[in-house]
Amino acid sequence: MSKKRSLRCLVVAMLVGTVFVIAPAVLCQVPNPDTLVVASSIDLTTLDPAVSTSNNDYKIIYSLYDRLVTYRGGVEGVVPMLAKRWDVSSDGLEWTLSLRDGVEFHDGTPVDAEAVKFSFERLLELGEYAAGLFSGILEPSGITVVDKHTVKFTLNAPFGPFLELLAMNGSSIVSPSVMEHAVDGDYAKAWLTQHEIGSGPYKLSRWSMGQLVELTANEGYWDGKPALDKVVIQYVKESSTQRMLLSSGEIDIAESLSLQDLNAVRQESGIDVLSFPGYHMKELLINTAKAPFDNVDVRRAVAYAVNYDNIVEHIMENTATRARGTIPKGMLGYSESLYQYPHDPDRARSLLEKAGYPNGFEATLKITNYPMWDSMAASIQADLAEVGIGVSIEQYALPTYYAMQGEGNTELSLEGWTPDYNDPLSLFWYWYYSASISPGCCNYSFYDNIVIDKLLEQAQVTADQNVRAALYHQVAAIVASDVPRIFLFQRNYLLAMRTWVKGYEYNPMMEYIFDFASLSKQ
Repeated sequence: MSKKRSLRCLVVAMLVGTVFVIAPAVLCQVPNPDTLVVASSIDLTTLDPAVSTSNNDYKIIYSLYDRLVTYRGGVEGVVPMLAKRWDVSSDGLEWTLSLRDGVEFHDGTPVDAEAVKFSFERLLELGEYAAGLFSGILEPSGITVVDKHTVKFTLNAPFGPFLELLAMNGSSIVSPSVMEHAVDGDYAKAWLTQHEIGSGPYKLSRWSMGQLVELTANEGYWDGKPALDKVVIQYVKESSTQRMLLSSGEIDIAESLSLQDLNAVRQESGIDVLSFPGYHMKELLINTAKAPFDNVDVRRAVAYAVNYDNIVEHIMENTATRARGTIPKGMLGYSESLYQYPHDPDRARSLLEKAGYPNGFEATLKITNYPMWDSMAASIQADLAEVGIGVSIEQYALPTYYAMQGEGNTELSLEGWTPDYNDPLSLFWYWYYSASISPGCCNYSFYDNIVIDKLLEQAQVTADQNVRAALYHQVAAIVASDVPRIFLFQRNYLLAMRTWVKGYEYNPMMEYIFDFASLSKQ
């Protein structure tokens, strides 16, 4: 059947603000069947997979680059990608991967073992975000080219989820030809901010900052040309505008709808609102290096002051659940027995008095322009005011916000995080390990605890899942007591799309990341 098969005609009307709008089109067929348009509220920060810390970047990086193994929608664990098979030694130290033959980067250079070696050496030498997960596990000297299509990784110690590490976006395989654009030993970091030389199913054709990113299908892709010729990520800040564009059929997926707008489009013909239990955690970060938050009683007071149920019920409208500590429910080491702070303003005031702040103090809560963050910040502001802490809210653009967190230029800040691979270490290494206190990323609480460091180092080199679970639970218990972060909720993943979008399958490791090569419009 033709991609332009007829649909039931639909005239779209909606209320935007105080104006009743009739959509500009009558939808009698799939518009632009070869082009997928996704509306997002946040622009990119960088296209360099070794540097990025944002799922908004990953959404693009995922389709520009291949990895040795990858996550797929609807599939638990990792599946082959550039590596068609692999073997691991009996001691868990040597991983030998056999690569597909005949794969080329977008510039025509070969994807071979030398390119794999270069990509991981570059990742480790840059020493930024993704490199942290390999810390203590892999050194540049541990990467060996066996032959043109075989690469071997020799680890410093056994590491159970090593394959999962190879599936994260930071492990994308980059063409060595990027070094033609290197400046002052930066491994082409500056150039790769806005360019790419990957081997993925799509190529970057345009990036107009603050407006859109356009991807074009890689016609020579080793796994077959994607069904969609073009993918456009359109930056639309306002939820109401995204809703109007989705209703009119001008966009196919609305990624950043408010709960109010999601509830509204649920009633519209031709639109699906998908909901899945996710690993996304929302936290209030506390800079433990800055007074008065260097006092644990002050941090505990903040934890008791927050009205968690109000945020879950009234802001998130029960599309999230209270987080029980630092490990998402469903992940290794999660326990219902972990202490969960109740909303207890009296206890908060008592702790503030004990800490020497009977009359409270003033603080700043910094946020960026993610959906509903302003509402969450206002709720927290009201909660802290009730116990005598006066909070001013400041909002910044995302790159500035990340820079301020990394530089320690915050007191309180909001953060949302999904794991890079399906193990708590993918969170803990950034959040709590003392060596992650750096401008590169990502211990934005500036939390330094030698006991935590030792537990994480032990978990990193332990393959036994039961032992790892016990170690993670110890970490979670210490964090619950020390309060470098306050865990607000674990959120469901919600996504609105036209029913003509086919092939979407959810994977908790791919929130806000689409496998565009698997999608079509029919």
